[in-house]
Amino acid sequence: QGLIGWWMVRSGLNDKERFGGEGRVSPYRLAAHLSMAFILYTALFNTAIGLSTAHKVANMSPSARLYAQALIEKVPASLRIGSVGLASLVGLTAFSGAFVAGNHAGMVYDEFPTMGGKLLPDDIVNPFLEPKWRNIFEHDTMVQWNHRVLAMTTLGAVTSMYLASLRLPLPSNARVASHLMMAMSTVQVSLGISTLLLHVPVPLASAHQMGSLTLLTLSLWFAHTLRPLAPVSVASAARTAATATSGRTSAALLLAAGGASTAATKFFGESDPDVQSANDDEKELERS
Repeated sequence: QGLIGWWMVRSGLNDKERFGGEGRVSPYRLAAHLSMAFILYTALFNTAIGLSTAHKVANMSPSARLYAQALIEKVPASLRIGSVGLASLVGLTAFSGAFVAGNHAGMVYDEFPTMGGKLLPDDIVNPFLEPKWRNIFEHDTMVQWNHRVLAMTTLGAVTSMYLASLRLPLPSNARVASHLMMAMSTVQVSLGISTLLLHVPVPLASAHQMGSLTLLTLSLWFAHTLRPLAPVSVASAARTAATATSGRTSAALLLAAGGASTAATKFFGESDPDVQSANDDEKELERS
């Protein structure tokens, strides 16, 4: 990452004459530097949250682990896969933002939602830029249009994921992550539009960049909360079964199926020690 940073800065020093003495780094090298930073951050964040979750699960009682596993298994595979895709989409949108910054594309068409009064501007392709694919990365109009489309697609994807999650019995940490992700995506789009309309003031543009990292963090966290826990060992399950009476085993099955402490309370009463333990286990799961 340090070498990529040096490689990026060097491109700006070499091209000063082209821009009237103003140093401009290569958009490609800027995007490479930003992408590597996001990749490193993602690896560190996933490692940290994985270790934290493993520690919490290891310290759970067997019944709490059974309850947690049963709850997470109710999450549809489509939502779990979609959460990973959503985090990737957030990263791709941030990647396109690097080309906006590198090409100073925020300085053109300071209006929203149209560009020159149209959704698809007339000069979206520069006919003098060859080969044509370079327009995607080097022509300021197309670069800004691409970032707009990706940003609104991301907002739509987050909204769809959020609405879908409201209908599911998610763990409490997944519920919090989905709320924060929805709120941050709205804030991030608002920051981007404001940056454009105000002709890219540096403090607002910096806040927009920080917002992209915050949204990526929340999307990674949301995806992590939907991952299955490691299965409870046979020995642990056997110890749990051995310490329960036949009546209490029925309540434990209700607990694993998601009925949890409510069913156990009705079965034994609030004062029963095993019911109190189940309630404590559920509270421990909520905190984790």
